[in-house]
Amino acid sequence: MVIPFSKTLHAVHLPFMRRACELSLLSNSHTAPNPMVGAVLVHNGTIIGEGRHMRFGAAHAEVEAIRSCQTPSVLPESTLYVTLEPCNHHGKTPPCTDLILDSRISRVVVACTDPHDLVGGSGLQRLVDAGVEVVLGVLESECTEANRRFFTFHRERRPHVVLKWAESADGFVAPASPGPYWLSSAHSRQLVHRWRTEEAAVLVGAGTVLADNPHLGARWYAGRQPIRVLVEHPPMLNGDYQILRDEGKLIRIETNPKMPLHAQIGVILEQLHQHSVLSVLVEAGPGLQKAFIESGLWDEIRVFTSPKTLSAGLSAPILPVNAYLWESQSIGGDQLRLYRAAVQMRP
Repeated sequence: MVIPFSKTLHAVHLPFMRRACELSLLSNSHTAPNPMVGAVLVHNGTIIGEGRHMRFGAAHAEVEAIRSCQTPSVLPESTLYVTLEPCNHHGKTPPCTDLILDSRISRVVVACTDPHDLVGGSGLQRLVDAGVEVVLGVLESECTEANRRFFTFHRERRPHVVLKWAESADGFVAPASPGPYWLSSAHSRQLVHRWRTEEAAVLVGAGTVLADNPHLGARWYAGRQPIRVLVEHPPMLNGDYQILRDEGKLIRIETNPKMPLHAQIGVILEQLHQHSVLSVLVEAGPGLQKAFIESGLWDEIRVFTSPKTLSAGLSAPILPVNAYLWESQSIGGDQLRLYRAAVQMRP
């Protein structure tokens, strides 16, 4: 049977699962569309092996942890801690449950079950059926938070959506005059480049391309380059724009000008889901941001507020009523506020 986590098990399991969660975060979303997973092997209260899923197609965390163990003879008396249910199907790699059973590991402690259709509890059941003691729910909230993009993708059948914009102290995102204009500080812009490495894709509308001609790459932060997504309506954008000539994958999505834009957000996200886009950072103008908000299909909102004032121009989107403040901090003179949807519970 699967043993649910309880307070009596707290002191025994918590430190090792916390270490496994720390390992998973080192992957910085490079595993997409797979989840970020960490694993720790423990024998008599001592860590004897560690591993993480480093990138898509590479060995899974359980495999890396078992391979790293220098004393395989003690594996049958050891406990494996893993942040997500071990897989039980053939994908890019063989099932992790096979290796766990072949190694004769006697206990597996898991943070949360895998929402993927091909797993969904079958990995835990395979281990239980083979006589392995399974403990479930250790640091469940923390590990679910670390893999929130993966959980949204499989539970909601769409990418995890992060809306981002910068606004002036008096509530405008751009001045009335055309052309690029930086509201946020250099420190804030560098942070945005880091965010681009953490999400699978960056999305803009044709209006943003015409006004700002953005690269959308992570030039100021080392990491994976995101897929670029261009939302446009006929006639399709044409010309010497950086988004059209830069290297890297570009997904172009055509909208119907006869339909309200907010009514088409679900279709846009469905297309990105078909492309296996795990998450998307929306850096579009206020019209497209507003459409995402009106559709209700968003998960996070990140707003930089600059000390600058504009007096007139394009008004910033209005935060939805179900947005609650998750975190606030100062970045290079700007105020950064992070919001989540109220239906989500903070761990």
